[in-house]
Amino acid sequence: MASNTEIEAAVKAMRAIRIRGGTVHDDVLRAYARAALDASFLVQIKEYRRRAELVAEAAKEAAP
Repeated sequence: MASNTEIEAAVKAMRAIRIRGGTVHDDVLRAYARAALDASFLVQIKEYRRRAELVAEAAKEAAP
């Protein structure tokens, strides 16, 4: 779902967050980024379907 470019951008954004203590391995950040991007994609699909259902319902009500 998420492209490598999107994942790298998300990893870069996460790297910008200051942390104390140890470092986080790049593979771990990529896994978190991939999961977050995939989850956001699924939410977008769900929202698209919800809006499509609302449009279809409105069209039924408007039909003579």
